[in-house]
Amino acid sequence: GIVTTNATIEKILTWGTLYKIMDTVRHLCKQNGLRFDNFASSAEIERFTFACNKTAFLGIYARHGSSAAPVTRKVSMTDIGEAIELIFFMSKNFMVEYMKMKHA
Repeated sequence: GIVTTNATIEKILTWGTLYKIMDTVRHLCKQNGLRFDNFASSAEIERFTFACNKTAFLGIYARHGSSAAPVTRKVSMTDIGEAIELIFFMSKNFMVEYMKMKHA
């Protein structure tokens, strides 16, 4: 994966990498009986996910292709720095709890 903001294509690829990190945390939460929404704001995760899924935002790099679904009034997260901060914050919170659970 790539988490950087040096060039436009790297910024676009970073969104996908961040989503994979979020998916990994979500999977590990299920596997270990932890609540995913304890590690980051549900509203912020929804804004992040909305951005990652929409071709209007990421073009062909979005997780889902164009659809006939009506455009909603949801506000997507458009700042890559904000997305990086959210996913790193979530990951850190998860890792602290995971380490306590496994090594306490």
